[in-house]
Amino acid sequence: MAINHKIEEPGYYIELYPESLADVTAPAVVEKILSILDSDLVYERDTDQSGREVVRRLRTPTLVLNDSAGLSGYSMWRFIFNVVVEVYGDANVLRKSIFTLLDALYDRYREQGFFPNYDDAHGEFDISTSVFAALFNEDTYFRNWGDETKAAISDSFEKHFWMWDLDFEHERTNRMVEGVLTYYFYDKRSQQSLDRYLRLLAHKTFNGQNGPYSYKEFYGPLTKHLLNLCLIKGINLTDFLDFTLKNVDEMYTDQYYIMLIAAHIYGNSPEVIIEFYEVYSGKKYDSSDSNAEMILRNNIEKIGGQVDLLTYRSSEYRWLIRDSGKTLSTGVHEYDWDARIWKCVG
Repeated sequence: MAINHKIEEPGYYIELYPESLADVTAPAVVEKILSILDSDLVYERDTDQSGREVVRRLRTPTLVLNDSAGLSGYSMWRFIFNVVVEVYGDANVLRKSIFTLLDALYDRYREQGFFPNYDDAHGEFDISTSVFAALFNEDTYFRNWGDETKAAISDSFEKHFWMWDLDFEHERTNRMVEGVLTYYFYDKRSQQSLDRYLRLLAHKTFNGQNGPYSYKEFYGPLTKHLLNLCLIKGINLTDFLDFTLKNVDEMYTDQYYIMLIAAHIYGNSPEVIIEFYEVYSGKKYDSSDSNAEMILRNNIEKIGGQVDLLTYRSSEYRWLIRDSGKTLSTGVHEYDWDARIWKCVG
């Protein structure tokens, strides 16, 4: 019994043929992928600026179940995980084989500084992305692992995430990041996990096609994270920006990016956003900056009310602010719950 393979023209896919369904186990599929990882699985090689040969793209493994059914990417890994956990009930086999694959991918490509990605807007087919997507998006997996396994999965995800090209970011990536951020935020490893939380949140916020979080779709998650920092961890918006610009990416220092992040807390309050920028940066607001003006006139107008609602009228945060005695402070302003206005504390 074995899993065979062949390249399907024009070569984007590589088909895996198990001799029987009994061969479809995580260890068998991983072993097969590893055996062809540096040869048949490579779709495109190139030379980088230093003259090194690098792998630009990998073929997409497709598990062929019969003459009319095949699974690729996220769907393939979800199927394999379901087989292992629900049919065989052996989670230890799953953990060992998946970490073997993820470590092998990381070791092979860390020297070139990025992972080879198949250009796919939905993130179905990148190997490491689809593995993590299947792990994080199923309730039967990440949420139900023990603390030791959760820590190992999160650590592995973080290593991979730093080398992902976020121009290929997609909805499943966002959900994975949310899962890891939530885990780090409440993890018992305290300061180490908080530092990882801040670095990952900052990197995700300022990079990729969905970063900074677009107002239309992602105001909720970013606002939630910034509020949690203020109310639970005691880290205000100025602290977060200081950390980001010092430890993660110091190129985002202009008023556009500072105001963009501030808007997720202040909502539809352009004059307060300008005041925050001027106090934080020590610079006068430049109204000739078309990008910054776009934030004030367009984006805030569209979602300001939604952010205000999420920030100040949610019963969750009403309890946190009023009954716990905690204040909502950005480091420049404090929010007066009764008057529903921001007051400068400087």
